[in-house]
Amino acid sequence: MKRQRRESGQGSKKCVMRRALDGCHGEQRSGVVTVVGAAAAFKPMASHSPATTHPTTTFLLHLRALAQDVLNSSKAITELIDYASKKFLTSLTQSAWEEECELIVTILYLTIAVSKQRNLLFVKGVLVEFFGRWIEDAGGLEFPDILKIVKCEWKCTAFSTLLLLHANLFPDECDLATLEESLTWKSGWFKKKPPLWLLNSTACTDILKVNSLLMKSAMVLGGKVIDLESEDTYIGSTEKFLYANQLYKKGEFKASIECLHSISSQNCGADLQGWILWLTGLGLIKLGKSHTALLKLQAAVDKCQKCIPAIFNIAQIFSDMGLCTAELETLSLLKCSLEERDAFAPMNLQSSILELHHTPPSDLSLRTLCILASRCLQLKMYSEAIEKFTALLEKLEKHHEVMVTCSKTLLKSEDSVPELPAFECILVLAAVAHISNNESENALKVLSKFRETADLGGPMFYKSPHEVKITSITAAAAYLVRAEALEKIGDVTDALKECISLEQAISWVSGITSTEWDTTILLLKTRLYLSLSTLHLSKQNQQSHRLYKRLTAQCSYLLSVDNSPSWSYLSLSKKLAMNIIYSYMKERVDCNSL
Repeated sequence: MKRQRRESGQGSKKCVMRRALDGCHGEQRSGVVTVVGAAAAFKPMASHSPATTHPTTTFLLHLRALAQDVLNSSKAITELIDYASKKFLTSLTQSAWEEECELIVTILYLTIAVSKQRNLLFVKGVLVEFFGRWIEDAGGLEFPDILKIVKCEWKCTAFSTLLLLHANLFPDECDLATLEESLTWKSGWFKKKPPLWLLNSTACTDILKVNSLLMKSAMVLGGKVIDLESEDTYIGSTEKFLYANQLYKKGEFKASIECLHSISSQNCGADLQGWILWLTGLGLIKLGKSHTALLKLQAAVDKCQKCIPAIFNIAQIFSDMGLCTAELETLSLLKCSLEERDAFAPMNLQSSILELHHTPPSDLSLRTLCILASRCLQLKMYSEAIEKFTALLEKLEKHHEVMVTCSKTLLKSEDSVPELPAFECILVLAAVAHISNNESENALKVLSKFRETADLGGPMFYKSPHEVKITSITAAAAYLVRAEALEKIGDVTDALKECISLEQAISWVSGITSTEWDTTILLLKTRLYLSLSTLHLSKQNQQSHRLYKRLTAQCSYLLSVDNSPSWSYLSLSKKLAMNIIYSYMKERVDCNSL
């Protein structure tokens, strides 16, 4: 049923994206626009027959059958862990060492491949039990220290694969020197008789080549630079992509694109093909070729589900072109596509490696909704902004504790959907939308959830991190919005109290220089003095009215027409928030000067 519903909605999604792309002044010259969100797939690989027969021990036969069942989704990884616990009760022999190495390799590989069953705590427990069984006092040692006391006869291919898989799952514990050495360990039957399920999953007949890829992947995860010595194979394609990604992150966009073009699609599953298109599109944007980039990004989205967030980059292109309608429609499509996509666990080596290097945050749809709401507010689409901010706040209040930040990414920071601003900042933006739409009661209702902040920066404001400055400006804006809402519903006394509280909170402000933060503080003071002047007039306090009217004029005189901040060093979400707050204050001041 879910698949039928998704297919029934394809027509409307195609229309939305087609309208967005057609709005590009007719410059979208080729390519077929298709629905976003097709399920990711990987290129099926032919089965391999090992050169020699498999070991016939009952333990290994059962282990390999169980591994295949996990890959087929008919068994859970926890059954492998239970199987390991039973194995750890047997006696210690050299053959038992190699069997248990394959057991740990199986658990580690499937933990990487079947991400929906990934539980690193369970894996840690198995590793502790494994090393504690073979190495005395291993429980009190760090992982790199354990490797220093491993016996020579244990240094086999299976143990090398174990270490390399461990380094990909736990890169912070990896010792690259030991990993390099482990590539020379070629003894044991695991090299000659690797499991059939592993050969099929990696599309490779030589386990040493798999180890080579795992080594390069571990190096990248550890922040090391890799070289480009890769064959034109399934394994080599993944290595080339990791190399191209390093070039992209270093800003060598032309070289990155050339490397990506050299990867044969015949050796790539759908996920890797999608990522190649995505990264190519991003590189083209950096080189100023936005129209060609649109084609690549759309193709990436169509190719695999993991590339759905590339729709954000399409929206950015439309924004840069000034195509606001296309931008908003594209952001709406991204939000819907993120909410509707199915959970997908990669079952092949390429997809598994890609997932290790790019772990998207769990709140991508909320981030997109925040950007969409903020852009609607910035474009004075108040009703639409209110609707979206209301939905966002409801979701945040229910699920705020599960927000997860992206820990690893294949993207540059500016190419990712930015993190959400602070919850209080979103409250203020929602309140600005309400007050701008003449909904004073609703603005007050939203701000009732705002946690009061007595400290609005103090003398150390200008030396504080940007996040602290944003928090201070946001809190000050909350006072102003609340005061305006109270004034509009006739509660002048409480409105005056809000303004007096804010004036006391920013009493530390002294001279004004020329930074963006100075300009914002100056505008804040101008807006505050204007409100105090108006409120004192309503209260018939003529002396106070004249005082604050004079202060308003003095601050207005210092404000330059062309000194609006750009906030170029902030993320998109925070930049939008600061622009909205700045515009809210400036519009009220400008209206008074007319």
